[in-house]
Amino acid sequence: MVASSDNQQPLIKLVVLFILTGFSGTALAGNCTGSDPSDCTGDQSSGISVTAPANTLNVFDLSGPIQPVPGTAGIQLQSTGGSDLTVNSGTTQVNAGIVTTQAPGISVSSKGTPPTPQNDLLLNVPIPGTAGVSGGVGQVNSYSDI
Repeated sequence: MVASSDNQQPLIKLVVLFILTGFSGTALAGNCTGSDPSDCTGDQSSGISVTAPANTLNVFDLSGPIQPVPGTAGIQLQSTGGSDLTVNSGTTQVNAGIVTTQAPGISVSSKGTPPTPQNDLLLNVPIPGTAGVSGGVGQVNSYSDI
């Protein structure tokens, strides 16, 4: 039995989606520009997932709400090198719309140990909130309707 091209198209789309989301480390929908900060605008309806070196992610001027598949965060910024991370979602003038099911609207995760954390001179322990401290600091500035 020979499969028709109509039956193969969903499989091809699935493979292309896997390649784009599994290896890119950038937004799931288009229009994110820059490496640090990275600005995400326009159609981000299927969600945004970025892995550092973009330590700051600015999400604004969207064409519609972010609505990823169930179980997927609307906006996700992560680092495996212990970087400090910041997500700025929406603006004071226009909120970003985020609709998720069984997942957070915004997720920031920083894991790992950077090469040289800064220590408090008196206590000789890593200083929370300083660049380079293991795990990094996550900050979310949200003007979003989640």
